[in-house]
Amino acid sequence: MKIRMHYLEAHLFDLCNLGCAGCSHFSPLVSENTFDEEVYLRAIKRLASVYNVEYLRLLGGEPLLNPRCAELLKQTRKRMRRTKIELVSNGLLIPQCDEYFWRVVKKNKIVICISRYPATETFATKVEQVLNDRGVDYRISPPIQTFSRFLTEEMGEGSYEKCHIRLNVLKGERLYHCALSAYVSYHNSEYGSAYAEEKGISVFSTPGEVEEYFRKPCPLCSYCSGGGYDMPWRLITSDVQSPWVIEKE
Repeated sequence: MKIRMHYLEAHLFDLCNLGCAGCSHFSPLVSENTFDEEVYLRAIKRLASVYNVEYLRLLGGEPLLNPRCAELLKQTRKRMRRTKIELVSNGLLIPQCDEYFWRVVKKNKIVICISRYPATETFATKVEQVLNDRGVDYRISPPIQTFSRFLTEEMGEGSYEKCHIRLNVLKGERLYHCALSAYVSYHNSEYGSAYAEEKGISVFSTPGEVEEYFRKPCPLCSYCSGGGYDMPWRLITSDVQSPWVIEKE
């Protein structure tokens, strides 16, 4: 019998065409896409053989920047036949998607989820019209006006118990506690910070080993607020002060 895994998220592309300051995946700081299709499909196949994944969110970055996005959706559904699969996008490329993409989305019951940011507000009506015309399942978020800062400059008590972003994040063939822990290396490279870069746990580990791994906080948890420090949404600029780090009062 397969083991229940309620939630899983994974990138289909690391780069983004928007650049939100404070993005929990650090996408504005990514200079090169490292997504590997073969590695991703191997990891998904392994997870599907062991776990009953109930809910899978595919995102980035911006997943529609991957020219093989449709094929990846098709191959993911082939491996996870009963999973609720959502493709998360900022919507900017939705009007440019071709007929093959829409056939794959509809046939494989992929839900399109649009994140509605101030910079994309003028496109919202057009995007919704396209989604309606294509007859696919979709949902559009309420307007996103703020992003949360999570990282602290000094070690605290940690936020593991109260954390609301603690999720199963797949990166390569490894699972991580959250997107921050999976991608914080981009922040370290950009700002010269020294946040602990979690190694994650292999998808080929035993279910018992995976369960034990997620039962404990990772080192980055000691430098995470768990949320609650909101800032107005904006695009990234050449910030000297990191928009990911909570400023000292």
